[in-house]
Amino acid sequence: MPVVVQTSVEGVALWWIEPKSPTLWKDAGAVLKEIHKINLNGFGALDLRDGTLEGELASWKEFILLHKPDQGFLVEEGYINNDEANQVEAAFGDILKIKVDQASFLHHDFHGSHIFSDGKRITGVIDLASAVAGDPRYDVAMAHFFLSSENRAYFNQGYGDLASDPLVSRYLLCIAARKVEYRHKKGFKERIPNAVETLKESLKNIRS
Repeated sequence: MPVVVQTSVEGVALWWIEPKSPTLWKDAGAVLKEIHKINLNGFGALDLRDGTLEGELASWKEFILLHKPDQGFLVEEGYINNDEANQVEAAFGDILKIKVDQASFLHHDFHGSHIFSDGKRITGVIDLASAVAGDPRYDVAMAHFFLSSENRAYFNQGYGDLASDPLVSRYLLCIAARKVEYRHKKGFKERIPNAVETLKESLKNIRS
């Protein structure tokens, strides 16, 4: 845990604030939108070049291909069936079709443990170790993975129209599939059920 950073930020992590105020999740969405206004050259993992942060890859597509879900593995382990695997494949195909010309700074791990508040406002955001350069809709979907459907709605209000872009739901489906795969392979058994729940929910939303 980044203890030094946590003790320096005013307030506490948003997950620990009870009751979890809808206003704070709306504010969190607005904060992420401000982060995404930072433009970067390149895509993917960040590297410091001549004092400037840049993505290591030439295109967003390259980054996405590195994070393709293994539908075959998920079927073999019984998490999804063949029809659902085809839906994941179709969503991934839609993502590959897009062209992102300008990369934004993506937090890539934006959730309540990394968002701090004094109970009235957002006071800080920590842990940029996973930050990448890329499509803001991907980062919104990553944030959605950690949120309840109710809090997603408040978050989207704060972020704005882009948070409701249809591509966000496709990103979320692929992210959820990857999370299930990763947690299974790493043996994080207690963290698998909520990832499966989000995966199933995302499949249902894609079909509707």
